[in-house]
Formats: sequence, structure tokens, C-alpha cells
Amino acid sequence: MLRFHGCGTAMHAIGDKAFVQAVRAIKAALDDLPREDHRHTIIHACLPTAEEIAVCERYHINLAVQTAFIDWPQEPDSYLEQILGERAGRLNPIRTFCEHGLILSAGSDGPCTDPAPLLWMYKACNHSNPAESISVQQALRMCTYNGYYTTFDERERGSLEAGKIADMVLLDRNPYDIPKEELASVKVKQLYLRGQEYKKGNGGGAAQILRGMIKRGKC
Repeated sequence: MLRFHGCGTAMHAIGDKAFVQAVRAIKAALDDLPREDHRHTIIHACLPTAEEIAVCERYHINLAVQTAFIDWPQEPDSYLEQILGERAGRLNPIRTFCEHGLILSAGSDGPCTDPAPLLWMYKACNHSNPAESISVQQALRMCTYNGYYTTFDERERGSLEAGKIADMVLLDRNPYDIPKEELASVKVKQLYLRGQEYKKGNGGGAAQILRGMIKRGKC
């Protein structure tokens, strides 16, 4: 029996059996020690089962997914189909997760894949299984606000609001004004950390943020 004693947890689960084990472990812990706003998270969740997705919905279990793995060149769909058979059709069901009201945050699982949020958005909106594609707005939230929500940092970061830390990027095009097929070609023109312009070769801004996180016990 897992006991979290007031702490949040994040479990890696790759494959359907691992997903079942992770979901059942969190469910058992929450049945034993109920918490309203626990934000326990399963990382990867790339081959979920329908029954456990329903448990995630009922128990408000978050998922940290890596959409960069969708149609990943190192493991093309044809290769995965040879290994998984019909189960390959259940890989990374992003839209299904959203339809169940699950909170998804995105990541790269780097250095395996490209740590580029615009690529994560592109993959989420252009899923190799079209039925599992999501909207640009859903993908953008997955790559911004939801990540900080998962770590209890949404009051400081994740959206452009008065009083929040101004970490943001300036893009060369508006993702809402272009076809979703062009998302991967959007470029970052400028990066701002804490409202200050970040310049290549100058790690001061990033170092300052890291020091601040350490001071607040965030890492």
C-alpha cells in the first residue's frame, strides 16, 4: 500500500501493464488517505487502458505526456504495429484523455526527443491517429499552464496574468491564425525570463531563476 503522507507523487508508466499498476497504486492510496487536491501524476501513460482512464477521471489523476513520441522517427508507427498489433491504435490517446477531463501536461522526455514545445503542440494537433488529435488551444494549455498546475506553481507561472512571473516567448506567427499543419514551422523570435530579454550566451536569467527555485524549495 502506498502512503503519500501529504506529498504529491509522479510515477513513470510505459505500457499498459505499467499504467494499470500505477493507476491502481494511486487509487489504493487515495482510498486509504483521501485528498481533494493531490495532483498525483502518471508520466508517459502512452498505452493506457479504458478502465484505468475512467479511474483517472474519477480520482483526478493527472497525466504528463510526451506527444513528441507520436510518429517518432526512431520508432515509426509501422514498427510499433509489428510489436503491439492492435494495441498500437491505443498509443498516446490525447483526445480521449481530454474527453475524460484529465489534466495533461507536456514534456519531451529529452534527450530522447526534441525539447521543443512547438513540436509537442504540432504532434498533439496532428496525431498519426487523426481521431486522437486535439485543438491548438488544448495543446497550448498542455504546454504552458497545465505543467505548472501539476507542480502547484500555477499561481506564479503558466499564463500571462498580472502578478505572475513573466516567463514568455515572442513567436513569429500566431498559432491560432495558421493551419495546424504549419505549427512545427513557427519560430521563437525572442525569449523573456522574468520579464527580461534573454540573449544567447547569457545564462544569467536562467541561473537567476534556478537560484530562486532552490531558495523556495522547488528543486
